[in-house]
Amino acid sequence: MDKLFIELVSSSHKKFHWKFGSEEPHIEVGIGIYVLMLEKLQKLQNKSCQIIEKLNKNRLNRQLTNESGEDMTLYWFLLRKVLEHEIYHRGQIAAYLKVLKGESDRHSLQVN
Repeated sequence: MDKLFIELVSSSHKKFHWKFGSEEPHIEVGIGIYVLMLEKLQKLQNKSCQIIEKLNKNRLNRQLTNESGEDMTLYWFLLRKVLEHEIYHRGQIAAYLKVLKGESDRHSLQVN
């Protein structure tokens, strides 16, 4: 997500391909790989924040086109793709953590 955003803002490319998931097999992740992943994500987040702080009206109104031929501005891409996608994953993580902590049983609906 961050890589796509950075590429779109840093280049003159107007077309992008929104890809969900990965074809890569799931792997066991040890603490070393986890720490490297966190460092990489932190760097990408910092770079994205720096770019967003410098965006002006002209850059935000830049037209982009997705793989389906849908046109949108960079501003709309930020709201609908970047922000909405991050909120979606935050919800996934919150739900998963509640299940791990056993909180899902407290608020479950009873069906008669």
